[in-house]
Amino acid sequence: MVTGIELGVGSVLLVVGMVFIRRILAALKTLAGNAVGGVAVLLIAEWFGAGIALTPLSVAVSALVGIPGAILLVMFSFGGIEFARPVNDMISHLTVDQIYENIRQLIATSQQFIIR
Repeated sequence: MVTGIELGVGSVLLVVGMVFIRRILAALKTLAGNAVGGVAVLLIAEWFGAGIALTPLSVAVSALVGIPGAILLVMFSFGGIEFARPVNDMISHLTVDQIYENIRQLIATSQQFIIR
């Protein structure tokens, strides 16, 4: 026979489980909306000739951050920083060196504007 305490504990666990599942579904809905919006921005930018590769990293950034993340990827692309798959280790190191050089130039340029 089920006692009142067992029924009460079971009811509380059921309500907590339903709230937990509802929050997970809401987060997945938001993630799906971000992904669709971000990938749409990447595809539109590619259509205009931005030269952005749809790599797993760029899709993950646009899915997690959404449209602002995709716009940031487009800005990086115009700045010379891209999330492209390296063909081999040599190209991978060249890409890291290029990113380092671009960041160094960006910092030097921003310091010139701050000093003026």
